Amino acid sequence: MLKNILFILLLLSGFQVFSQGKIGYYVKVINKVTGKKEPGATVKVYEGSSLSQTVVVPNSAQTIVELNQGKKYKIEVSKDGKVSRFFYVDLTTYSDEAHQGDPPQGETEIGLFDKQPGVDYSYIENNEITTFKYDGSATLALDQAKAQKMGQKIDEIINKAANDQKNTDANYSKLVSEADGMYTLKKYEDALKKYEAASLLKPAEQHPIQRINEISAILKSQKEANAANAQKDDEYNSLIKSADAFRDQKKYDEAITKYTEINAQMDIVE
Repeated sequence: MLKNILFILLLLSGFQVFSQGKIGYYVKVINKVTGKKEPGATVKVYEGSSLSQTVVVPNSAQTIVELNQGKKYKIEVSKDGKVSRFFYVDLTTYSDEAHQGDPPQGETEIGLFDKQPGVDYSYIENNEITTFKYDGSATLALDQAKAQKMGQKIDEIINKAANDQKNTDANYSKLVSEADGMYTLKKYEDALKKYEAASLLKPAEQHPIQRINEISAILKSQKEANAANAQKDDEYNSLIKSADAFRDQKKYDEAITKYTEINAQMDIVE
C-alpha cells in the first residue's frame, strides 16, 4: 500500500523534478483489445528526424520521457508483432518565462494491437494518433478531431480484419472438407487443387501441407508407373507388328519365334 502511495505521489510530482526548461511526459502502454498492461514496448522520441531518446516500457507499462521547451517531438511506440503508433507533442510555444506556475502536465495512453497477416496497417503507422500542444493551461491539450478520426479508422481496420478472418476461416474449412472427401475417393488431382487453395488462405496450417506432399508423391509414382507401362506397350506393339509381318510373309518359323518371345514377356509381366 505504501509503495502504491509513493508511486502516485511520484507520478503527480514528476513534472517538478526535471531541470529548468524541461517537461516530463508520461507514456502508458496497454493492449487495445484486452485493456491490460503491455510492458516490453519500445518508446522512441524524435526531435525532427533525429532520435533523441529510446526507452523500454517496464512491467508497470508506464514510462516517462524528458522533453525540452520550445521543441516539437514525435513519440513512437512499437513492439514486435504489434502495429506501431505515434503522436506529436508540440512545445514550440512553451517556455518557463511565459508560463506561470508548475510546468504543464502531459500523459498519453497508447493501445497496441496484434498485426494480422494480409491486413494493411499503413494508415495507422504513417499517421499520428493526435497532437498534444501547449495552449497556456496546466495540461497539454490534444487535437480531438485528429484523435477521433484515427480512432474511427482503427475500428474500421480492426473490424474489417475480423470479418475477413471469419470469411477466411469459413472458406478454409470448406476447401479442406471438400479436399478430404476427394482424397478419400482417390480423386487426387482434384483434391490437390483444393488443398493448395486452402494452404494459400492459411499457410501455417499443416494438414493441407501434409496432404499436398503426400498427393504429390502419389501422383509422381503414378506418372512414373504410367510411363513404364507406356514403354512396355510400345515394345509389345512393336513385337506384334514384327511377328505379324513374318506371318504375312509366310515366314512362319520366324513368326512363331516372335510370338513365343511375346508370350514369354507377357508371362514375366504377369
